Amino acid sequence: GTMGRHQQELRWKQKALSINLKTYGEDHPDVAIDRNNLGNAYRALGQYEKAITYYQMALGSDLKTYGEDHPKVAIRRNNLGGAYYELGQYRKAITYYQMALDSDLKTYGEDHPKVAIDRNNLGLAYHALGQYEKAITYYQMALKTFEDMLGTDHPNTRTVARNLAFAKAALAKQKGGN
Repeated sequence: GTMGRHQQELRWKQKALSINLKTYGEDHPDVAIDRNNLGNAYRALGQYEKAITYYQMALGSDLKTYGEDHPKVAIRRNNLGGAYYELGQYRKAITYYQMALDSDLKTYGEDHPKVAIDRNNLGLAYHALGQYEKAITYYQMALKTFEDMLGTDHPNTRTVARNLAFAKAALAKQKGGN
């Protein structure tokens, strides 16, 4: 089943990491990729703390290699945000999502799908905290970008439109005093 496949994947990824560590040493970009992949494998198994450990190592390494505002660094931060989000640590998730957004804005500018994904992620985390107005703001910005770039029928556009509708409903309910 899926679990067995994930376990097998995990073993391959651990092997790849140990080989690349011996070959290249601690802070090589390939080692960071291996660690990120291991993080993804643990995350798929629901082992979020372990995922975070590997994501943190990948992030630390990529910061040394690429510096603060590199797309790879933003990806690592988004992954960390996602793992913290799944742990229910929404404020920590927001910290990482915000850093990813700031970086991606510098890299790609205002109207880019990656920036829209960052904003949707922030929307989800603020939504989870019950900060619906903030969530709505991020969802609306993400939605506009997706509509402009990908059209209204794209799965990303539909997902954000759905998120926005949920946030608006939640806000209306909150304001109704329920």
